[in-house]
Amino acid sequence: MHVQNTFLKYANRKRAANFNFIYKLLNGQIDSPHLLSLIPLNVPPRFTLQHTTFNLPISFTNYEPLCR
Repeated sequence: MHVQNTFLKYANRKRAANFNFIYKLLNGQIDSPHLLSLIPLNVPPRFTLQHTTFNLPISFTNYEPLCR
């Protein structure tokens, strides 16, 4: 039980670190044009009512790799 709790705490810390990294990358606190280019951002050509921030590719089968 203690090992499982330790793993969950580690997983939560890792997830928080990942979110923090993405936040800093998107807000210009981390200067890495290459990493920023790997994030599929949706930039509409003009003002629209669509508020989608990211373009996520559509998977047509269960065999395609997960997008992370």
